[in-house]
Amino acid sequence: MFVEDLPMWGYIGEVANNEDILVGEVEGNTTHLFTHLHFTLGHNNGQIVSAKVTTDQLDRRVDITHIEQDLHVKFSYAVEWIPEPDLPWKNRMTRYADSRFLPIHWFPIINSTVLVLLLTAYFTNILLQVLKNDFSRYMELDDDVMEREVSGWKLIHGDVFRFPTNPIFFCAAVGVGNQLSLVTFFHLCLALTGLVSTTRSGSILAGVVVLYCLTSFVGGYTSVRLFRQMNQQNWVQCIIVSALLFPAPCVFVFMWVNSIALVHGSTSALPLHGYFDCHRSVR
Repeated sequence: MFVEDLPMWGYIGEVANNEDILVGEVEGNTTHLFTHLHFTLGHNNGQIVSAKVTTDQLDRRVDITHIEQDLHVKFSYAVEWIPEPDLPWKNRMTRYADSRFLPIHWFPIINSTVLVLLLTAYFTNILLQVLKNDFSRYMELDDDVMEREVSGWKLIHGDVFRFPTNPIFFCAAVGVGNQLSLVTFFHLCLALTGLVSTTRSGSILAGVVVLYCLTSFVGGYTSVRLFRQMNQQNWVQCIIVSALLFPAPCVFVFMWVNSIALVHGSTSALPLHGYFDCHRSVR
């Protein structure tokens, strides 16, 4: 749950004797549903700067362990406003960015980094040994025998500079890949400098969209430059394919997932009139 982009979370119930659940024993446990939520909202100068939700786990809970018929449950909530003059609105997300609030799991990060480095070194060593053996064997052969002896990595030496069968999609993929790499680099730099908030809902997605639009010339220039190096002439079609290669699948997947969400009545789905509102705002 979010209040002014401030995330809140809490328990909606509990199962007694959680130790038995961990070992697979669920018989004899009791399940309770919390029916009262207590919201604590901090304000400063008429703006919400903190939000927290708690539950009444003792007095207001309902036993739903054995329910054989419909049970009508009455839910309630309470809101408490507390002043926080020392917390300005612009610094309201600092509590969520604190490492003590969300601890950084350094061991999995270091473990993954070391594993990637070891695998890279392992495959590099294997590749260098194969190339070294091939070079040593070719140096011992005569020129006539070498022309007839084609094996190993030399089987693909003629495919390195061969033009692809579909140069438009190849050049467009290269251009879009360079553009996405640049977007990722710039977005990480903005997140590290604090210009883009990583805790605010939707800020990362908005930053990606803006950076993708601003770096669109990189994808177009890279794809067209590679396209012309292949002695191709229809560079306008290459630009169009480059512009649609990444956004078109994203829009298709979004509309498909959103349509399924609308069919199931999800509240997070974008309604149909939202498409027309977005279209009118673009026009």
